[in-house]
Amino acid sequence: VLKVGYTPTKLADSFAISFGGATFYRNRIKMYEKQGMETKVAEKQAFLDFQVLAERTQQSSRADLLSKQQTSLIGRFILPFANTPIQMNRAGMKDILDLSIGRRDTHV
Repeated sequence: VLKVGYTPTKLADSFAISFGGATFYRNRIKMYEKQGMETKVAEKQAFLDFQVLAERTQQSSRADLLSKQQTSLIGRFILPFANTPIQMNRAGMKDILDLSIGRRDTHV
């Protein structure tokens, strides 16, 4: 029952990666090629960029990417239903803080 319950999530994730991720990857390769990188090097760098962005915006099983709220006992029961909006809010707040202190990441 648990495996069947996650099927819609798996399908939605696959759809998002195949459409959004593939477009991001191809555009990033083109960008690096325009900057003078060889195609193979551009492909490797584009995939690394994709991984970094995906880890930042997806639910993670990595302990260093989880908040105290997510790892608390109550958080494990409540937050699976609100985890993605919380992560996106945290990422947005970090971006605002970075911009306010003049720190910018131009690659991702």
